[in-house]
Amino acid sequence: MSKICIMFPGQGTQYDGMGKEIICSKSCEFAEGKEIYNKAKKILDVDTLEKVCQANNDNLAMTRYGQIAIFLNSLSLYKIFEEKLKLYSVNYIKNNDINSIYNMDIKAMIGLSLGEYTALCASKKMNVEESISLVEKRGQIMAAAISEKSSMIAVMKTSEEKIKDLINIVKKQDSYTDKSTLSICNYNTKGQIVIGGDIKSLKSFEELSRQYSIRRIVYLDVEGAFHTKLMFDASEKFEKYLNEITFKSSEIDVYSNTNSFKYTERDDIGYMLKKHMYSPVLFEQTINNLLRDGYDTFIEIGPGKSLTSFVKKIDKNIKVFNIEKIKDIDYVVENISHKCENI
Repeated sequence: MSKICIMFPGQGTQYDGMGKEIICSKSCEFAEGKEIYNKAKKILDVDTLEKVCQANNDNLAMTRYGQIAIFLNSLSLYKIFEEKLKLYSVNYIKNNDINSIYNMDIKAMIGLSLGEYTALCASKKMNVEESISLVEKRGQIMAAAISEKSSMIAVMKTSEEKIKDLINIVKKQDSYTDKSTLSICNYNTKGQIVIGGDIKSLKSFEELSRQYSIRRIVYLDVEGAFHTKLMFDASEKFEKYLNEITFKSSEIDVYSNTNSFKYTERDDIGYMLKKHMYSPVLFEQTINNLLRDGYDTFIEIGPGKSLTSFVKKIDKNIKVFNIEKIKDIDYVVENISHKCENI
């Protein structure tokens, strides 16, 4: 039996026009996805809604607009995919062995950073309306927390030990003060670790990286150093809104970025999401735990293909699909169905 995990991307994956193919569609075929945007229209403030619907990349690159836009796009694509999967299942049952269709069940979900909220909503651990409000508020609070210039850098093909050594060297420099920040904020793959901090500290790291023969670093398209201590005060403000959410149990497991394990009935999800804001994202560790738990098929849903690329680098032998646009859905549904038939 195939075990399928859905993956949702985080901030920085936005693109010009994102979501418009669903927002502007008049086809009833995509009604489930469009309903997500209809619900958002009743919840979002006028300014945010306008920016989401216009889908101009300059606006979507801003944290307060980009987070909710990516969430809505990813969730709406998932809802269309879910509906197509149900339709395929009905047709399959009519013409084939009813017992085989259970192999197509989605058993787990994960998301990178912001994507974890999409996973919690898609898995029904949070309802849609609560999730839209919460993600909008998260983007606003995190945007407001970026009072100092900060950013994030992806460090390529460099060991965690070496990166930590360079961070420690930066921290010993005279220019590093109590207001400075530099730390690992994403473990994406063994070949890509992301660090975040104030611009001055990142520039110092960049200079050191040349001296220590680090061949490639890439500044990410984000406004600040998320998942670092710069977000601690923001997490304190966000806690109030997390406390208003009633998290539910669901049949689909969601794996946490914060500790890399699936949430259990004993976990305080609100506390974990608060901690998530200023703690590193353990993506590689989470994928390894999913592989250990027997997952062999991964489907990324939402803008970009970064998670698909990460998973392939972690284990090149597992099956990975990507749904970035509506046109990708039929191909994925058909292919995972055929894969499941043959297992």
